[in-house]
Amino acid sequence: MESLWIGVDPRPDRTRILVMSGPQTVLLKAHLSPRPSSRLALAALAEALCLWQGHRGRVALVATHLAPCSPCAPFAEEPFGLAHGALVDIDVVDALPRPRRARDDLGGLGSARGFDDLRQLLLFEAMR
Repeated sequence: MESLWIGVDPRPDRTRILVMSGPQTVLLKAHLSPRPSSRLALAALAEALCLWQGHRGRVALVATHLAPCSPCAPFAEEPFGLAHGALVDIDVVDALPRPRRARDDLGGLGSARGFDDLRQLLLFEAMR
């Protein structure tokens, strides 16, 4: 069964989102504000993407910047809304160092390399 792979990397200045359908197809790259307005935002966003595509999804939430005092604190609150909902499972993961270079057909948001680490993380998570 096909599933969506959703990488979420909250940082002090922005949150990066990468959505893939399998190891080769990048569906969405986005920069969002660094802090969601609700602890339910991540689950709601992931569920909406899964509903849009008609597939289950797995979220890899990068833990690098999830200190309780950081601007990303709402991500660190349990549960992440629907940590294991009808369509989405959310896992907190460590970031991977030095991603391999990859190209996709989605321009904008700077170079494709700006999302290579999230892409590599999603590929790693899908294989475990």
